[in-house]
Amino acid sequence: MKIFRNALNSSMQRKLVLITANLIKKSPLFRPTLPRWGNPFKILTTNVGKWGWIADKKGYRYEKTHPLNGKKWPAIPMDFLKIWKKFTHCNVLPNCAIINIYEKYHGRLGIHQDKDENDFSFPILFFSLGNSAIFNYGKTKQSLESTILNSGSVVVFRDDSRLLYHSISKVFYKENNLFEKTELSSIARISISMRVFTEKKKI
Repeated sequence: MKIFRNALNSSMQRKLVLITANLIKKSPLFRPTLPRWGNPFKILTTNVGKWGWIADKKGYRYEKTHPLNGKKWPAIPMDFLKIWKKFTHCNVLPNCAIINIYEKYHGRLGIHQDKDENDFSFPILFFSLGNSAIFNYGKTKQSLESTILNSGSVVVFRDDSRLLYHSISKVFYKENNLFEKTELSSIARISISMRVFTEKKKI
């Protein structure tokens, strides 16, 4: 795993916020739920790309259409793809970007692995915008390390780190004016996670 701190400068961060706000207009936010218990996630989410990640009573999976309106997801913006190319050096472009929205300071993302993509040879990249957050990671749930991700940080999972457990356990209360005067002014943090989903071949 590699963490690139302050990888995105302030003007790029502002641009990415405006791009994200526009994407949310096209692809409305929804709240995933845990398949087994039906408990709601403590974040809102949406997707862009050929595929979108969904969690509901049917399970964790990738779908080509939005669960609320049935429309195809918007294309991944070029500015997102430039970040992917710069920090992963991967020749294969992502076909899914998950937009996670942390509403103010109660937003959390539980400990998990990203393992619904079927082919783990491709990296996962995510970048953070807005208030800093505590990021936990480790090879097992019992051996987690913690660090703080600030706005503009980029994280890449690949090779031996591709299946690390990870979570966001806290979003800091300190105000960040990155979202000020935008349609996202009421939120605390955005995380955008890009990955390559490989559809299983039918036998």
